[in-house]
Amino acid sequence: MKEPTPSPPHADTLPLSALLGRVLEGVDGGLTLQAVADRTGGRGGYLLLILLCLPFTTPVPLPGVSSIFGAVILWVALASGGQGGLRLPRWLGQKVVGSDRLRGVLRASGRLLGWIEKAVKPRGHDWLGTGMSRRLHALLMVWLAALLMLPLPVPFTNSLPGYSIIVVSACLMERDGRVIFVGYLVSLVASVYVMAALVGGMALIEAAWRWITGVWGIVT
Repeated sequence: MKEPTPSPPHADTLPLSALLGRVLEGVDGGLTLQAVADRTGGRGGYLLLILLCLPFTTPVPLPGVSSIFGAVILWVALASGGQGGLRLPRWLGQKVVGSDRLRGVLRASGRLLGWIEKAVKPRGHDWLGTGMSRRLHALLMVWLAALLMLPLPVPFTNSLPGYSIIVVSACLMERDGRVIFVGYLVSLVASVYVMAALVGGMALIEAAWRWITGVWGIVT
């Protein structure tokens, strides 16, 4: 497999669509996650988070996938710490993503990515570059990734955390200190919704267990 060469330094200033196009440029068969990070300049961690969350933008949960992808997203969030120059461990960095599959995901998510590119732009971003901001946003990503990992068979329990990570990551990558508050709002809605689904599911299981044991007691 031919590995793409790293992007030049000005990748840090490219808009999202151009950056995604640059990542796939000259790819033959597939590319590793580390190659994606290398070709995106100082925004590799954010772009990886966006790419890994794109498959979750459908309302229906993806069985068997959310836990795996959620774990990778969680690790990337921890490793990046909100900063660029992401270096992944070998076991993760050498994971190969098929270029055809990646292009298919990007095509399916074209409308969402188009909205992000139009809505997100550098503005009011001075506070986003502080060390405290980076650490807090890394913790937020970890929390959302943990929500994404929950194997809940309830619509939107994957997509809402996924949308949250995408919007917040895009705002951090493009240094938008205004639209990021939309990401905070979506993150709050996602947290409340997923936790309500989790608590409701546990209550339903408990009620079903009481009913089963009650019927069993009557039968015996």
